[in-house]
Amino acid sequence: MKAELLRRQAGRSLHRFGIASALGCSIAIVVAGVARAEPLLPLSSFLETVDVSEKPLPDSFACSGAAGGSTCGGNGTGLISIGAPSGFGAPGLATVNLVNPGAGPLTISSSASSKGAVSSSASGEADYYLKLLGPAPTSPNQTIAVRVDIKAHADVSLSNLSDSVARVTATAGIDIFNPLSQTIQPVKSVFGPNNFVPSEFGAAAGNFVCPGGGCVSVVDFDGSLLYLLQPNVQYQVSVFANAGTTDSFLGPAGTSFETANALVDPHFFLDPVFGDPNYQLLLSPDISNDSPGLGAVPEPSTWAMILIGFAGLVLASYKQTKRRALAA
Repeated sequence: MKAELLRRQAGRSLHRFGIASALGCSIAIVVAGVARAEPLLPLSSFLETVDVSEKPLPDSFACSGAAGGSTCGGNGTGLISIGAPSGFGAPGLATVNLVNPGAGPLTISSSASSKGAVSSSASGEADYYLKLLGPAPTSPNQTIAVRVDIKAHADVSLSNLSDSVARVTATAGIDIFNPLSQTIQPVKSVFGPNNFVPSEFGAAAGNFVCPGGGCVSVVDFDGSLLYLLQPNVQYQVSVFANAGTTDSFLGPAGTSFETANALVDPHFFLDPVFGDPNYQLLLSPDISNDSPGLGAVPEPSTWAMILIGFAGLVLASYKQTKRRALAA
């Protein structure tokens, strides 16, 4: 009888310990989340523009969003497209698609094409903010290593170089600016802070840039850029993809044809080797920063709810065991 009593007391102590541990962890996570609370960074802004002109007719222009000093109706995301009016030249087409999903990566794609006497351009831009939140820097020049996995693509084609004005360009990439509007360049390694690498990737043709009767240029980058950023400083990030074609050939329609395409897809994170785990990477709250194929990491409040649910299960199990003991 005494052994049975001791067994029941040990069971009750174990249940109480489980409840207390789960609730304690939940409270600690919630408190930690509150302790890290920081006023939200400014919201992001998006701008899409498309323009097609057929000489000597007026431009056909459309835009959506507000960024880079320009303001249009709309929110600057989604697909917009426009084509040239009919006339003596063959039509052109300009399309841009800026995607900022609730879950998934931010992507911008732009494309333009033209024939005859048509010029086309398409551009997409996303501007948002970045900050490394953590302890005060130990020196004025302290920096934290931040990585950007980025996919960038640009391709252009030009069918006839006899048009001396014909030109095609496509650029995609990112820019990061400090509070003084100075551009922060990515570096080759943390050991070479002045050995910079490009963050803009482009292709171009025309104006006799390439020999022969036609020209195709393709640039692809799928890799990682390294930035050395100061802690507790608010940086501005600009992600862009631009495509443009220019043609003034007034001969038979279809004699010349140009295309340009650009795409960019970035993902920011602390460098796993040289990044400081004492710092938290913050971005504008409405920007998508998921890496393709990876889900978002649960927030502290989510972990707290999981542990509170676990505590509830332990408590229910304890009450059920107690009722069975009383019934016996």
